[in-house]
Amino acid sequence: MKTFLPNNLKLEQLISENQPNFNFNYDKALYLLHLLTALRVSRRNLDEESGYVAISSQLLQKYGVRDFKDYREYFLKAGVIECTSYSESKARKFRFKEKYWTDLEVLKAPDNRFWSKVVKIRTDFIKSKVQKGETNLDILQYFNGSLTMCYSEAIDFIKKEFEKDQLLNAETAYHKYSQRKISVEYIRDGHFFSSWDDYGRLHTNLTNLSTDLRQFLRWNGEPLSNIDFVNSQPMLSSLLFEPKFWQSDSIINYKNLKSIRFQDYRSWHPNISQTQYHMPNAQNLSSNPQPVWQTSHSKKRVKDLFTSSYLPSSYSSPHLSNTLILTKEAIPLYSEDIQSFVNTTREGKFYEYFAERLGLTEVDRKIIKATIFTAFFGFPTEGRKRLSIEKKLFVRAFPNVVHLFDIIKRKAPNKLAHMMQSIESKLVFEHLVPHLQEEFTDMPIFTIHDSFLVPQSMAEEVKAAVSIKFNEVLGFTPKLHVE
Repeated sequence: MKTFLPNNLKLEQLISENQPNFNFNYDKALYLLHLLTALRVSRRNLDEESGYVAISSQLLQKYGVRDFKDYREYFLKAGVIECTSYSESKARKFRFKEKYWTDLEVLKAPDNRFWSKVVKIRTDFIKSKVQKGETNLDILQYFNGSLTMCYSEAIDFIKKEFEKDQLLNAETAYHKYSQRKISVEYIRDGHFFSSWDDYGRLHTNLTNLSTDLRQFLRWNGEPLSNIDFVNSQPMLSSLLFEPKFWQSDSIINYKNLKSIRFQDYRSWHPNISQTQYHMPNAQNLSSNPQPVWQTSHSKKRVKDLFTSSYLPSSYSSPHLSNTLILTKEAIPLYSEDIQSFVNTTREGKFYEYFAERLGLTEVDRKIIKATIFTAFFGFPTEGRKRLSIEKKLFVRAFPNVVHLFDIIKRKAPNKLAHMMQSIESKLVFEHLVPHLQEEFTDMPIFTIHDSFLVPQSMAEEVKAAVSIKFNEVLGFTPKLHVE
């Protein structure tokens, strides 16, 4: 096992200059300092902007560190670490002080009883999860010696990126660099980890690896290709506007998601009813002139935007419309804004469509994606007096979409995010992965939440197989991207 410490932090020298006044153990101290860097590879523990990491008491007690308070006060007083202030709702987080924002020194852990126990507990933890059925050997079997990293090229790359990032923000650049370096070291050494969250998502070395480092991954020397869904989260959320999603006998429905509990759907009382609802036909709608969008964030712009909807030429208007009733509030599932939302997301055009509505001539996907995710997963819009301009635009464009999202988030703002994660994991691990394993028996399959990493030579075949199975499960063909 290896440890990672700032290269200007010499623990022996620190101890000699700052004599501890408690029963100090060198291995425990080394392990605690190592955690401040090693936990960076698990982004659920990391505040990526500030570099603070959370260290749970359960983790420490597992390794016999029951006097963490003494070590914490010692390192704080010695000027090695700093921490956030304590609050009742959140535990403290820790990071090295600025003087230790240097390159990392990779050292082999001492060969003694303490570190042997660390390695054994880590190994036994994975085994126990397999035995309890909490993890899946079929998907984890590919994390072996055949999965490698072009080490020297990857290190050269992150060093160059570090130099660029320093010009923008030195603090963020350091935290980003150290996280990337440890991720590369772990894969190089075959130190693989995995965990499953409450919503069925699998977290591994690869899900926590920066996107631009995937180019250095190899399987038996062959590069890997990434297959992902275009505008994935909006596309999957379109399932919420399908009547079948709210019927408990469908393949993926609101009752069989891990994030949904009885008290959730008891309060919703979902009911689907058909009513007469006449839509303008596609020919007449497409002949209407599109409005000219203003480029400033003025009140008139918000008022005038989204006066027409996007409907593809293939759209045929129904005479009977399904109405979804949740908590006694009716949502017309075939309203113009819902159909525009569903069609653009499923055709892979949603980000571009929304960018056009914002008056952007060139699509900056990061900005659009951040705007969309704020609208999707932020606090409900109902009852709020102040909304960002982007959220106002989203509400204006898709009032019925926002209404459904608000109902779902009414009791818990994170409920929609958890629903989407659960839909994603159910689709991937209960349907797509088993199908791919059956179709390609000798091929490794790595998942990065809603995307797949496979050998480059097999990418197009896998893409076709994913598309067919997806259509079989959800009833429409997604747009897929191979990189």
